[in-house]
Amino acid sequence: MTKRLDPSSQMMLLMDRPSQPMHAGGIQMFRLPSNAPRNFVPALVEKLRAIPPRAPFDQIVAGTLLNHWKKVSVNMKHHVRHVRLPQPGSVEQLMEWAQGLYSSPLNRSLPLWEMWVLEGIEGNRFAIAIKAHHALVDGQGGMKLFMGAFATKASDRRILAFWGDNPKEHRKKPAAAKSAGASKRTAPASRLSITDWIKNAQALWPLQGRPTRLNGIPQSVERRFGFCNLPLPTMKEISRRHGVTINDVIVTLVDHATHRYLAESGTAEKGPLVLLMPVSTRKQGSEGGNQVTGVTATLSAPRAGLIERLQAVHGSLKQSKNAVSMLPKAAQFGYFAMLGMVMPQIARWADVVGLPISPFNLLVSNISPPPDAHYVDQPLYLGGAEMEGLYIQPILNVSTLLNVTVAGYNNMLNVGIGSAPGAIDEPMRLGKTMEEALLELAGRRRPASKARKSPAVRKRARAAKSAEQRV
Repeated sequence: MTKRLDPSSQMMLLMDRPSQPMHAGGIQMFRLPSNAPRNFVPALVEKLRAIPPRAPFDQIVAGTLLNHWKKVSVNMKHHVRHVRLPQPGSVEQLMEWAQGLYSSPLNRSLPLWEMWVLEGIEGNRFAIAIKAHHALVDGQGGMKLFMGAFATKASDRRILAFWGDNPKEHRKKPAAAKSAGASKRTAPASRLSITDWIKNAQALWPLQGRPTRLNGIPQSVERRFGFCNLPLPTMKEISRRHGVTINDVIVTLVDHATHRYLAESGTAEKGPLVLLMPVSTRKQGSEGGNQVTGVTATLSAPRAGLIERLQAVHGSLKQSKNAVSMLPKAAQFGYFAMLGMVMPQIARWADVVGLPISPFNLLVSNISPPPDAHYVDQPLYLGGAEMEGLYIQPILNVSTLLNVTVAGYNNMLNVGIGSAPGAIDEPMRLGKTMEEALLELAGRRRPASKARKSPAVRKRARAAKSAEQRV
């Protein structure tokens, strides 16, 4: 019996093109156990290859107009690869290698996922890189599967994998450790006034932005990746103090860092940026496929202070989420499909005829776990090796050339930054600015000085000044 792709997964396949591959992934860094044998990594690879895959990881996409999943025999040597980095095996080398990995398309004649195990990383470490098509699973579902394969104790030496049939005790904390608010019911929605309906319609209007250097269809598969790490306790402290959500704090940091980068590069924006944020509609216990909608929100003025920016982001996101929640579930998907497929094409043709319109300028996705997930505030292990870090490799799609994706692990929010050349050439600078802004919001450093100009901008300014003096 075949199973047809759900509409969201079908959309992900339709959006796939040579210069815009619709796969994402991440790199997980591990430290070898102190007593690890010399063949620890090769033996790990063989154990992973021996785990039989289950749906959808043992299936390919078949059919023409209406695609369906088709079960196949899986060559695990293709899907689980083993690589050794040359010395010194630095994190910079790892990221450069990953840039090439995520720029190549997945083979449509095979199940749409790959895992690479990399040894030879400095500091007695190894890494696992995962690459999977968005048609297989969305961000929230993918994180649940990927992280569910790891143990919570170093003494647990079982080797599990996200494609296997894993025991449920790896998925959640003990019941006593659940958040106090986990059992609260959501209050019923109150009846909206005509004014509220008008505001909701305005929030759902899809053409709120103007084109920037962050917009356009990727011209090649070349990508830039960066990352930063934000302490979860600090994020919670800021959200409580200002009466906002952690999502609001994340978006504020991204908005601030992006405006700072554009200003330093000599291409400052005069108005606010517009955000697209995917929102999960996944029910508890659900796995696989895509269950997601999205909201757009106009952010804050380019030169706004961090507190002012945070409050503006909070208000805009709250209104947009409320507006989308009023739609029936089928309409929520239709709205997301319109944002993801129809509006970018309209914006593209509008650019041809000289109309400066754009649905949004950047994408921010938060795929952090629920409070009862087993990896929120404790480390995970694979065969006794502790996972030290997590680096997300986001997709670039839907006409925006900057995607910031956040995943939580062990009391940290791990931020992955993906961009196309010409939009954001140095995504690590965005990460550094986000870390500095978080300290400022937490009151641990003085407000940052005005935007620094990039070396190229400073060089042009010196040349212009020298020319004036000669005259």
